[in-house]
Amino acid sequence: MSAFGFTVALALACGPSKGQGEASSTTTTGEGTTSSSGSSGGDTSSGGDTSSGGGSSTGAGSTGVDETTGMDPCSWYWPENYELEFCPPVALENASVVGESPLGAIDLRYARFGLQYCAECPQAKQGSVLFYAEPTEVDVSAPPGDYLLFHDTWLADGMIGGQAVVDWVDVSFDVVYPTADETAPPLDEGMPPLLVGTVEITGEGGWQASGTFSAPLCTPLDFSFACE
Repeated sequence: MSAFGFTVALALACGPSKGQGEASSTTTTGEGTTSSSGSSGGDTSSGGDTSSGGGSSTGAGSTGVDETTGMDPCSWYWPENYELEFCPPVALENASVVGESPLGAIDLRYARFGLQYCAECPQAKQGSVLFYAEPTEVDVSAPPGDYLLFHDTWLADGMIGGQAVVDWVDVSFDVVYPTADETAPPLDEGMPPLLVGTVEITGEGGWQASGTFSAPLCTPLDFSFACE
């Protein structure tokens, strides 16, 4: 795994495709850091495609064919993996994100992550992170109870105290990303790729929450956006 730290400042919007704003990013290659910032809020429309779903059908496209093997170098684009979904059960608490919000107490004990497809091969960097309060294996993208689902620097969806999250907040992550090779098939449910790190959420009106998480890959949380 390669380690990256990044800080994102964003405003939260309700709904998986809501939020419009400006975003910027700077990257240092190798063992450096990546910083990203964006803003969204209210009930505006997204400036890019943030559709969710697993498998390569939502991807940015094949990276080409390896002349030696005759196969795409990214195994997500192999025919046998087109419809592959990977989301191992999460039976034990793997996160502790606690604090306060204007909508009520925040107490999120579970986490999963998804990949983003604006890359040669789907990757965890700039992907999605879901924090949620109640364990579920039925509707992993919109679990029962409280949850916060981030798509890169955007809050794609969120409920606290039975109410949709629409407040503007600042969110910072410090995470260790699995590599694209580690998140590509073949995958083992007994040893899933993990996104490990810390999160802090602050904002006007009483937003103050923080915690740690060790989230396994769950491809129903994958998403794509408009690539430059």
